[in-house]
Amino acid sequence: MKLGLANLVTMISLYCMGVKETIVINGVRILFTGFTFGPPSTILFGAAGAALSLFVMYVCKKYKLFGMVGVSILGGVAHNVGQFLMASFVVHTFGVFSYLPVLLAAGTAAGAMVGLLGGMIVVRVGRIFKNI
Repeated sequence: MKLGLANLVTMISLYCMGVKETIVINGVRILFTGFTFGPPSTILFGAAGAALSLFVMYVCKKYKLFGMVGVSILGGVAHNVGQFLMASFVVHTFGVFSYLPVLLAAGTAAGAMVGLLGGMIVVRVGRIFKNI
C-alpha cells in the first residue's frame, strides 16, 4: 500500500495543464521510477494503473461527474484495479483480486486526502498563473 502521492501529481497536471501533458508526465514518472527503484515489471504495473486511473479521472472531470475529491477517489480505485488486472494477466489467475478489497478501502481514504490536498494546490497554482 502506498499513499497515492503520484495521483497528486496526476490530479494537479490534469486540472492545470490538460490530458496530453498529464500523459507525458505520467509516462516520464513511470519510466523513471521503474528504471530507478524497481524491476522492469514495475513499469508494467505502473503503466496499467496510471492508464486506467487517468482515463477514469479524465472522463469524470470532462463530464463534471464529481468534484476533485470524487475524481481523486475514483482515480485511486482505478489505479488499484488497473494494477490488479495487469497482475492477473501476468500470473494467469484472478486469485490476486482477493487482496483488492483491502486496497480499495485504503485507496478510497488516500484518494480523498489527495483530492483535498490537490484542490488546495490547484486553487493556489491558478492564482499564480492569473498574476503572471
